[in-house]
Amino acid sequence: MSKWLKLNKENGLLYVSGLIMDCNKPSRSNVIYKPSVFENAWEEYNDKLVTNGVAFGELNPKPNHYVDLTNISHKMLALWVDGNKFYGSAEVLDTPLGKVLREIIDKDIDLDFSVRSISPILDNMIVDGFKLVSIDITHFPEV
Repeated sequence: MSKWLKLNKENGLLYVSGLIMDCNKPSRSNVIYKPSVFENAWEEYNDKLVTNGVAFGELNPKPNHYVDLTNISHKMLALWVDGNKFYGSAEVLDTPLGKVLREIIDKDIDLDFSVRSISPILDNMIVDGFKLVSIDITHFPEV
């Protein structure tokens, strides 16, 4: 696993947790997310999806702006913030891609969370509006 993603095995279930986004620092795609903008989307995602148990993510981010239930690998269980750093925990599901994710984890391959969003990017590569679509797991981290 990566330096950001931690494992917890409990009663045969597998959980991952770690850093999802460090605002004010450029992402892998060289985009900077304003903490206040990210936090608003974060709270909306938490209130509408995580709280209701329907915050599913996929293995590897997709270019679409929806989560395809045939591709889900995990479910986000909790989100929290520490300053400009945004964290979360997820349960790895017993789905076809959840099983692939377990196998990747068992092989100790580096993985991280990745944010999939709808966001206009200003000319200076700063995101000023933001809708969080999903928190996926990838081997190409945002942070």
